[in-house]
Amino acid sequence: MNGFRTRMIGILVVLAALLLLAVFWRFAESVRSSKMSKKAAVNVPRISSTIVPQATTTSSTTGDHAGERIFAHDSQPARFAPPTQGTRAADPSMAGLLTSATPAALPTVSPGLVASETEMVYLIFHLEGQSLSVLTQSVTKGNMRLPPAISSIAPMRSIYHRVLSASGAILAQDTMPDPSVLHYDYPGPVGAGELQGGTIIQTQVDFNVRYPLIEGMDRIELYHTEATTDLTRLSRESKEYYGSFKLETTSH
Repeated sequence: MNGFRTRMIGILVVLAALLLLAVFWRFAESVRSSKMSKKAAVNVPRISSTIVPQATTTSSTTGDHAGERIFAHDSQPARFAPPTQGTRAADPSMAGLLTSATPAALPTVSPGLVASETEMVYLIFHLEGQSLSVLTQSVTKGNMRLPPAISSIAPMRSIYHRVLSASGAILAQDTMPDPSVLHYDYPGPVGAGELQGGTIIQTQVDFNVRYPLIEGMDRIELYHTEATTDLTRLSRESKEYYGSFKLETTSH
């Protein structure tokens, strides 16, 4: 009987020791987790969710800037704002897009004409200031498809180009962003969570223009346009006129 009692007491002592050990282990884990959480909270940087762009600057890519590659972005980075209820005031920069009148659509290829699906006219231009010249042009193999139509009002600073017949009829037309405009941004002060940037106007730049081969193509005209320029009123007498260039429509 005494032996049984002794064994029971021994078992109870072991169980009590294990229980105390488990309680001590849980307490130690709790203390260690608390210390790690406080340390992580101290090391987490505070970052603002608002991107504040620097005032736009303009310069030329001469000297040290010539040929420099800069990360391209929109000149007006998006500003993140908290959700609001009700109506929001219109952004003044979007006023031209909020008018009730919708600009007319201009077909890129005039109705009734057939654009080649196997050959295209490819030109490389050199723009220096207001002087535009053709570096090379050729007829190459390829399937180039234009969008069905473009807006009659230029949506931004751009180059408008159109292909004419010998009689002056417009056969095809399109627009492209002004290749001399280069947008950039860079990180702001350390820890501020901001992006800063601006715009560089390159004094000279090369760019290409392509059109599918169309019967009757004679020459191409190019114009410099600003936002809201009416493309339908442009002519050789317009101040936006860059020049007219004879097209070579036969392969060599």
